[in-house]
Amino acid sequence: MKEHDIMEKLKKSQFFHILTEESLKTLSGFVTEEFYKAGEHIYKAGDYGDCMYIVTSGEGSVHKAMGKGKYRSLSYVKHNGYVGVMSLFRNKPRFADFTAITDMELIKLKKEDLDKFLIEDSKGGLLLLNQAINVMTEKLRETEKEMFIISEIGEIASTADSEEDIFHKSFSLALMNMYGKISGILAMYNEYTDEFEIKNHEGLSVSVIGEGYLSKNEPLAKIIMETCQIYEGKPGEDRRLKRGILGEVHSLIAKPVCSGDKFLGFLAFCTYDRDFTSSEKNLISTIGDQLGIALGNIHMRKEIKNMKRLYGGRLRVCDMCKKEYKK
Repeated sequence: MKEHDIMEKLKKSQFFHILTEESLKTLSGFVTEEFYKAGEHIYKAGDYGDCMYIVTSGEGSVHKAMGKGKYRSLSYVKHNGYVGVMSLFRNKPRFADFTAITDMELIKLKKEDLDKFLIEDSKGGLLLLNQAINVMTEKLRETEKEMFIISEIGEIASTADSEEDIFHKSFSLALMNMYGKISGILAMYNEYTDEFEIKNHEGLSVSVIGEGYLSKNEPLAKIIMETCQIYEGKPGEDRRLKRGILGEVHSLIAKPVCSGDKFLGFLAFCTYDRDFTSSEKNLISTIGDQLGIALGNIHMRKEIKNMKRLYGGRLRVCDMCKKEYKK
């Protein structure tokens, strides 16, 4: 009975659904089930990678520690999703952490068990190898796209005439690389007025935008400001967001924009009839990270310029005093 249950779970997964019933039955004898509580690590960066995981229940986060208690979210893995495919083909330490956000049930396939499956079921093995190649090819495409986005943001930061120009071009860059009906907002926190200024938006009504400001107590803004972490979910299933600015939407991703430890604002997008693709999730995360870096660099350049003006003026006064004293 247990083997049949595992086979049914494998059949529904995004990775193994390509296999025949017979191959799934064979494979179910080579995998194991594991259970984790919310907050537990499935693996950490640096751990030896020799297996992949299929999520059969719950939700997990793959993230990279950035120091000072901060981390960068790389992906979220939900029901029927998978993680760790490359570990089946290379004996290398893990690059990032994989942590349970909720209680999770996982199916684990070790490299040595995949090798046994390949010997026992060569046709199924070839299908799996082809699937793995497709997954890794797509991952390379996403990496290339991410590098392009980083390059574009760098170009925007170095050529933009103002912060407003950076806001507009970064927001437009995100929209250009997503498909279908998308709504979004870029809001930056003003510490003097203690509210958010809406810098850019798409698909939001005038009644929502108002005069271009957003209360820090607006549900979405409050969540992002308090947690300073990326939010991904379905607002209709989260009672905290039922009366939020985005209205009736299907999926939502909100990314905080930070410079070092300082929270600057957030970038949020939503869809109406589909989930975000993994490529789009990475895109939003990357643009949010790079926007924070670009704004931090601009602020630093302003500070250096102001210091030069301040101390440069003082030095000129000192030189004048010396000349007067010599007379």
